[in-house]
Amino acid sequence: MAEKVLVLFSGGFDSTAMVKKLLTETDYQLDVLRFQCGKNRLLERTERHAAAKIVDYFRTGPFRAFNYAETAIATNIDMYKCRIQAASRCNEQRAKGIKYNYVAIGRTKNDLDFFICTCEDVCECAKPGKQFADVDEKFLEMLHPELINGTSLIYPVENMDKAEIIEYLSPDLLNYPVTCRNPRIVTRSSIEPCTSCYSCKDVQHALESNSNLLEHRELARHVPR
Repeated sequence: MAEKVLVLFSGGFDSTAMVKKLLTETDYQLDVLRFQCGKNRLLERTERHAAAKIVDYFRTGPFRAFNYAETAIATNIDMYKCRIQAASRCNEQRAKGIKYNYVAIGRTKNDLDFFICTCEDVCECAKPGKQFADVDEKFLEMLHPELINGTSLIYPVENMDKAEIIEYLSPDLLNYPVTCRNPRIVTRSSIEPCTSCYSCKDVQHALESNSNLLEHRELARHVPR
């Protein structure tokens, strides 16, 4: 029997690439889960639309079957709350007789660079990945005792940066993922990226630093509708 994976999906580039990688390069049984965005209604609307397009793309394309679900949470999601919600989901499914071998998270090389400490003196938080180790430890703390030795976190795209992820996704899929964590309404019929959040800057840097991505420069100004 194939190992079972809970895939945390947002509708962004990283988690979309992660789903593609798991579908094409493993034989895992996938349960793809999206957390609704709590208080940020515009981001939730944007992510919901993007997720629907991406899931439909994978379900109608030459990919194997997978399960997809969404769950509402009261607050906006971050990497800390993401681990807590993932552990809660694992515990809920365990009560139903379903156990996950892995929980897949879309952490990338860019994320590891972003969370490097900026302290002037050498300190504990300057160690690469310390912040991630802290939040990953919280996931284990929240797991039911029966799951601690049987459920692990995996990071299918952690060796890829944003430019590599954009290149990895096929051109017909690139217009679907969310590129901004704080989209803004310009007019009743127009939504634009904020251009200043970490996600916007990450995409912009990838497009500007890789000559192979020149034809995709419009992604920095794109919000899926």
